[in-house]
Amino acid sequence: MYPKSLRSVSIASVEVVANIIPLSTYGGKCDVAEIAATIRLCEPMCEDVCIIFPYIDSIYNPEVFTHSSKQILKSFKSEDSEEKQLLELIDASFERLKVETDEEKINMLIELLYSYKELRKCEYVLNIPEGQQFLKISFKKEIPKIDNGINKFDMGDFLSYFSLKGDSSNLGNITVLMPSKKLDMLIATCKPPNGLECAIDKYIIAERVVLSQFWSCGPSIEVSYRYHEENQNDYINSSTGL
Repeated sequence: MYPKSLRSVSIASVEVVANIIPLSTYGGKCDVAEIAATIRLCEPMCEDVCIIFPYIDSIYNPEVFTHSSKQILKSFKSEDSEEKQLLELIDASFERLKVETDEEKINMLIELLYSYKELRKCEYVLNIPEGQQFLKISFKKEIPKIDNGINKFDMGDFLSYFSLKGDSSNLGNITVLMPSKKLDMLIATCKPPNGLECAIDKYIIAERVVLSQFWSCGPSIEVSYRYHEENQNDYINSSTGL
């Protein structure tokens, strides 16, 4: 049986925390975000399920645990037979839609198309055991530096896999812990699918900027920031005693 897209799983809530580590101010090539996501499914899994781990650019050290701390992530390379099976199911789904169109058949086709697209570049899968309802995903993601010393952190590719289902009060949350309040520039925006872009709430807590946003359908999150020049030179001063 082919692995399925994470989008096919009914998710009730997601809590994501991204801790920005300012490695670039201490001689590193770029900053790094340490990301942890706690996921609650709408119901416990009724059977063992193999799910494709989302492909996310510039990440490393991915881990996925159940609530009992069992590691369920493993390396994976798709086989031709699995891709062929998916293509056959997609063709059959198209044929059924020619005869009768309804929401369930359309959703099934969308799920199959997502699974096929993700399977072709899949590197990891989650083997979620029967009875599980809580998962914890963690990984590290590099934050590229673009023009004029600006660092750009983008979470959209990860959050897009989560569309919360069930009760309308079910919400996801992302909290971004910035490394310092001493920033020359900070622009943080959230754009839900087919929605209007908005600014993310900002707070100052213990000398750090904290960003927080609630959502129900996986948005695109972008944070662009730049350090004051003296922050960039902190590691030089500390190493020379200045």
